[in-house]
Amino acid sequence: MTMNEPTVKETMKEKVFSAADALDERGQKPTLISIRKEIGGGSYTTIQDVLKQWQAAKAAAPAPMREPIPQNISDKLIELGSSIWAASTELANTRLTAEREALEAMRIETEATREEATQLADQLTVELEAAATQIAALESEAAEAGNKLNETQMNLATTQTRSDTAEARAGELRMELDRAHAERDKASAATTAAREEAALLRGRVETLESRESAAKDRVNELQNNLAITQTRADNAESRVNELRQELDRAHAERDKAFTAAATAREEAATLRGRVETLESVMAKEQTKTETSLHNNDGVK
Repeated sequence: MTMNEPTVKETMKEKVFSAADALDERGQKPTLISIRKEIGGGSYTTIQDVLKQWQAAKAAAPAPMREPIPQNISDKLIELGSSIWAASTELANTRLTAEREALEAMRIETEATREEATQLADQLTVELEAAATQIAALESEAAEAGNKLNETQMNLATTQTRSDTAEARAGELRMELDRAHAERDKASAATTAAREEAALLRGRVETLESRESAAKDRVNELQNNLAITQTRADNAESRVNELRQELDRAHAERDKAFTAAATAREEAATLRGRVETLESVMAKEQTKTETSLHNNDGVK
């Protein structure tokens, strides 16, 4: 216990006594709620303990003086009805004892009820503070989830743009691949024609020895053309393979973009569900808080 605790308790006791006296002078019954309102706050348990002291002090105040029975009346009463007086006194004492017992039982019950109400009020105060803290935390979490949702939506838009770009690039590559196939087919046809012509010329060379020199020149020329054509065909085939690989990469990038877009949509849906759940929890907590406040007003 610190040195300041007795001072704090004495200050609270003075405040509660002053508030109770003021309420009593105004003709109002001092209660936990009215005193707490009068002093501007405080623990219900502390106020109840000090209020008990005030009530005990008030009950111990000296009762007002009463005038004694005149002697002549007393003598006459003694002479005329001493037995009646004794019986009346006994009956009054019996009734007084019964009333005191009933009053004591009522006081004990009232005290227990007041103690329970005080504890409930303190508990409700703690619960209300905890609920307010939880609501603030839920509001912060909901704001964070909203920011995350906005960020996810922006990422989804970016991913969709990349997907559209990849799709357009894939279309261009498909057109270029078609042109490469056409060029390859054309080169292949030329190669076949050259080979057929070379074969024909070889047959003629065998039968036309007189024209062997010219035929050989022609064959050499055709063979050169064949080599050039073959080279062009090989180059076209290599280009087709390159375009096919580039097209495969474009398809892979497009598929990756589609997967990223689907993932982003699922994340966005998950975040929307989480926001809805948080809003539902906040609504329930708000309802619970309002119910607690209503019940607290009922206890008061």
